[in-house]
Amino acid sequence: MTEEGARTFSGFEAFERQNRSLSGSPFCGFSDQEQDQISAAAAQQRKRLIQHAQSKNISEDTLSHQFLAPGPVLQTSASNMTGAPISTLRQWFPLLHAMPDPMLANTDLPTLMALNKSLQPQSQSSSGDPLSHVAEIMAAAAAKISGSMSRQEDDPAVTMAKTLEILRANPAAVAAGQDDRCHILHPARFLGGYVCSAKRAWLTAREVLGLEGIPPLSNYDLSAIGLGGCVTMRGFKEIHQPGSPHLTLKLFSSSNMGSSTGATKRLTLADGDTSVNIGDNMKEIHDLNEFKLAVRAMCRTAQLVMPWNMAFNSIDGFLHNTNYGYAELHGRSNRAAILTDFVNYMLGLNAAAWVQKEEFKNSGEIKTIFGEWFGSRPASLLVQGDINNSSRSSCQQSSSKEYYNR
Repeated sequence: MTEEGARTFSGFEAFERQNRSLSGSPFCGFSDQEQDQISAAAAQQRKRLIQHAQSKNISEDTLSHQFLAPGPVLQTSASNMTGAPISTLRQWFPLLHAMPDPMLANTDLPTLMALNKSLQPQSQSSSGDPLSHVAEIMAAAAAKISGSMSRQEDDPAVTMAKTLEILRANPAAVAAGQDDRCHILHPARFLGGYVCSAKRAWLTAREVLGLEGIPPLSNYDLSAIGLGGCVTMRGFKEIHQPGSPHLTLKLFSSSNMGSSTGATKRLTLADGDTSVNIGDNMKEIHDLNEFKLAVRAMCRTAQLVMPWNMAFNSIDGFLHNTNYGYAELHGRSNRAAILTDFVNYMLGLNAAAWVQKEEFKNSGEIKTIFGEWFGSRPASLLVQGDINNSSRSSCQQSSSKEYYNR
């Protein structure tokens, strides 16, 4: 085989590899007359290619076996990258008469236009050999298809890493404006979320907002997420202050929506962590389902109030990851009460961290803290048998009281 013949055969081979990876289902959708016309045109094309292949010392058997197998030429799909029938493409690009139909069907329109233009008389090679042009066409199309597939298969991680580099090099300019948190929303509210660590965002917010947090509102659209009527007015007030020591889970229990929490009906003794509120008639949480709803209401409210604050979601994450303390609290009738006490304990720790300009506790740290916190409680010393006996004893005592009270 001559050097030019080998180059021609290599071009066919490059295209065939791409075509095999792209094709798969038989042609359909052409009428019998159209198939007869295309088959006749394909037979003439096959004859010309064989003649030129023989002049280049490429045997007819080799060429026919690799690229000109007998039978219908259309063997992939009537739909193609351009959306036009093969017969129409032949009319549009007459200089591509030597291009096989599968290749013509799987090449995009800009590439076909460029290839057809390149085969104009002034652009042909000095040899003017049609078979050489066929090889060039197929090699170019194979490279085009390969490049297109490569772009489609870009690693998403690489794409996002490039995006991050672009954002770092070109930070968004935030123009001054107005924002009333209701009818006038500043465009900066709709920038993408931060990708730095949540603890870094917490500390940055502490420097920007100061100790007091943000002015409280209660107009948040909790009904849109199915939590309307789950947050008390005092809950709205306290959650706007990340350093508040008075934020507790029962403020987000739907059973306390009718409770009296007005300032005129409360008396606070002492200050700080030792303060005691007298006059609050809020109910404590004892049911596990009620506990889950209260946690959800607290976390979603915090997300609406302070989207940057992940301290509440870290508590929620710990509860989900441990199945609400299943390993330690399974079988305990007071499981919800114990979890409520621990959530209140964590709310106090994070509030103190805000005051002291320290980091909040993430889910992994909360898991460690829970083990230490629960291990220090007398209830943790009870084994499963003692828990059941204690529960039965409590039920018996309750029944006895009911009997004597009759």
